[in-house]
Amino acid sequence: MIDKDTTSSNLERENHPDRDIHQRALKALRTGDFDFALKAIQNGQASIPDMVEDLKIYQAELLMQNEELKQNQLKTENAMRRFVSLFDSLPLPALVIDELGIIMECNDVAVRMFGLPNKQWHSYFFPRLIAKEDQNRLRKLLSEAKDIGSTHDSLIHMLSLEGERFIVDLYIVLLPLKSQDTNNLIVTIVDQTDNIAQKNALELNHRDMVELQAAMHLAETKSRFLANMSHEIRTPLNAVLGFAELGLKFLDNIEKTHNAFSKILISGKHLLALVNDILDLAKLEEGKVTVERLPIDLFHLLSECIEICQNEVRKKPLTIELNIDDNLPHTALGDRFRLSQIIMNLLSNAIKFTERGQVTLRAYLQNSHLKFEICDTGIGILPEHFASLFTPFQQTDNSSTRKYGGTGLGLVISKNLASLMNATISVNSTYGQGSCFTLSVPYHPAQ
Repeated sequence: MIDKDTTSSNLERENHPDRDIHQRALKALRTGDFDFALKAIQNGQASIPDMVEDLKIYQAELLMQNEELKQNQLKTENAMRRFVSLFDSLPLPALVIDELGIIMECNDVAVRMFGLPNKQWHSYFFPRLIAKEDQNRLRKLLSEAKDIGSTHDSLIHMLSLEGERFIVDLYIVLLPLKSQDTNNLIVTIVDQTDNIAQKNALELNHRDMVELQAAMHLAETKSRFLANMSHEIRTPLNAVLGFAELGLKFLDNIEKTHNAFSKILISGKHLLALVNDILDLAKLEEGKVTVERLPIDLFHLLSECIEICQNEVRKKPLTIELNIDDNLPHTALGDRFRLSQIIMNLLSNAIKFTERGQVTLRAYLQNSHLKFEICDTGIGILPEHFASLFTPFQQTDNSSTRKYGGTGLGLVISKNLASLMNATISVNSTYGQGSCFTLSVPYHPAQ
């Protein structure tokens, strides 16, 4: 809770510049500290029109955030409905229990198998259905599922409420509902007492559960991606609007107008690159991208890529070099636009993640393949992040997204384009020293 009297007195005691007081007054207005904002207005250090305009912006931001929350809630509810439908339709006994073993949900097959009272199984203690000799095995299974996400064991002895004994296989999967304070577990049961064949059906169901877990993880990843993208798009868009207003305001001042419209151009290009990444991925996922096989001037293509990158390179203590081996053919058959797109994506990444040093593009022919190596002296990649390099909607970690920006789609787009060309992308990297990405494309001589 903000102490308004203390904050207001600080305004009088501290000798802050007017601009600082103005910004603090706007922030105080958003947090409900009206005394501080009023004091700033009375002292002439903040203006009512500015505050009204800021409140309008804040209201618009809140409306956008509220709409995003509604959409995410709707997606979550739809996912839960699909899960409940899948759960209820399972042909095998299945239960949802909490970390303590209390039954939260139970399908009809399990109710019939164990003779659970109709509509009274809720809050029943699941371990009571396990024979005494297998209680330790159950505890081990529950612990493993919490630690690694899924586990199973065979020939567990269970008892119905009437005392009927079953020999079963238990499959336990952690239910990834991170919005809850505690984790729930899905327990699926294969009765091996009479029919061993039921085990095969459960294995198929277990894979479905794992796929469901992966799908929910992907949904969470996409939600984080959309949140990052809304920020990435709003930032250059706000810059475009802001500098457009400045350009109109200073039309009689050529220097200021030129500066404003130059920044509009930069922000517009950044915004266009973000939109193009999203559209390219959508087309690739729908199979709507095709590649051509036409003559390419490789030397000209590579020189052009280096030239395009020069502007970004000049902003850092960084150099970029093009090394073409003597055995590289001057021309080849292929898709010039897509080949250039992949090389530019790899070069852009190298420049983005290299603060100082060198970026090198080397081209040569080896084993009937055109090789394009893009190496840098940048931050490098941790070994544990290699697996997610070519995963949609991700950079190596969230801090990279915050520091360097971008959609995290460049590498996955490049990999998919390479696959269409029967090409591959490999990577070698040492964390803290740099990375080297190699694009290997089958060589087709230009006749």
